[in-house]
Amino acid sequence: FNRKILTASFSERNHRGNPDSMATRIFLITGILVLLVVAALFIFHKSKKPMPPPRVAKNPPRPAGLAGNGDFNWDDRGNLIVNGSFETPEIPPLKPGELPKVLWDRATADEMKPWETDGENFEIWANGLTMPRGNATVKITPVKSAVGNQNIEIISDPIMGDNGWKMTGAVWQTVKTTPGTSYEFSFFHSERPGAHSTLTVSLNSNIIAQIKEDGTQYGTLYWEQFETNFVADSTNTTVKFSDETDVLGQGTHLDGVLLRWE
Repeated sequence: FNRKILTASFSERNHRGNPDSMATRIFLITGILVLLVVAALFIFHKSKKPMPPPRVAKNPPRPAGLAGNGDFNWDDRGNLIVNGSFETPEIPPLKPGELPKVLWDRATADEMKPWETDGENFEIWANGLTMPRGNATVKITPVKSAVGNQNIEIISDPIMGDNGWKMTGAVWQTVKTTPGTSYEFSFFHSERPGAHSTLTVSLNSNIIAQIKEDGTQYGTLYWEQFETNFVADSTNTTVKFSDETDVLGQGTHLDGVLLRWE
């Protein structure tokens, strides 16, 4: 009887303490778990539908935000810029029988003061202007100003640059400011339909923005607003818009220029 008990106890201790037996069990359990995971992944992959390729729009929409074809609400209270929406001189409304293509005009330097330009005059566009394909880069459908009834186009003239001739133009206005005072500055800009241009904006000698304009896909004005703030460093601040384009006599459009105390 004692011998059987000793034999059973020895066999049980030997079975529980056998490292080879324990390793075999762990190996088998691990293998089963791996097979289950692989099988689950295979089933999931087979049931998952392939994603269609992304659709690319032929003419991608312009970015959302404070942008569009015009007629924005514009709060110009306290504006230090004179004639910031270019409503004067006024282009007269159409007369009976006149076509909308006449809704633009040239304004002299005296008529646009205190705005200044390096060209011979300013070009003003009015709401409703259209242009047939014959006398424009593209056919222009009725346009709207960003604010009010009128806007201006920065007219480009040829000048000799480092790499040959280029088409440039600029308009600017100087206002009185108080050094150390914060100001709010904003404006609306649009590419000229059918043309490329680059608009450079500066406050005194500080360039604050360079904007690439591409109107080759559009047949009307598409406005976007630029906004920033700055601290004046002199008693006078010159707001200047310089434009470079690839077509003589065309350029970026401006409207709703605002500068006021912040």
